[in-house]
Amino acid sequence: SNNMHSLVKDIEEIGDEIKLVFRFGETVHFTTFKTSEEAVLKKVNDGLETKGHSGININRAKPQIEDCFLALMEQ
Repeated sequence: SNNMHSLVKDIEEIGDEIKLVFRFGETVHFTTFKTSEEAVLKKVNDGLETKGHSGININRAKPQIEDCFLALMEQ
């Protein structure tokens, strides 16, 4: 995004589908509750554009050890 400072907060506010959001350097990882990946990605992309973000690039990533650790810390 062109505005990494507010990106985490803006993703968290998009909807009930978002489970966890964490920033890792120049990237942001988020997990979802919903099984329909396409619908969630569209909602996130549209929601971020509505909030003024541009240059959004969303890619599916395999969980890494840091993702698992942070998810466990949330429990």
